[in-house]
Amino acid sequence: MAVDLVIDIENTPGALARVAAAISDAGVNIAAATCVGAGEWAELHILVPHAEAARHSLATSHVAVTREREVVVV
Repeated sequence: MAVDLVIDIENTPGALARVAAAISDAGVNIAAATCVGAGEWAELHILVPHAEAARHSLATSHVAVTREREVVVV
């Protein structure tokens, strides 16, 4: 089942690239992504099929997942 990982990130150039690189390094595909927030911080939602590997790689890269939920993709 797909998992929506929510990451609160600083809204700066390269922030999304760091998150995507960490997930890619884990060998996990990003199925979808969206970002909400126009201020200094943004809420990034990343939909991945293998959350455990992505979470581990993000933690190793010092990126914290603030919450997550299983989702059904239709």
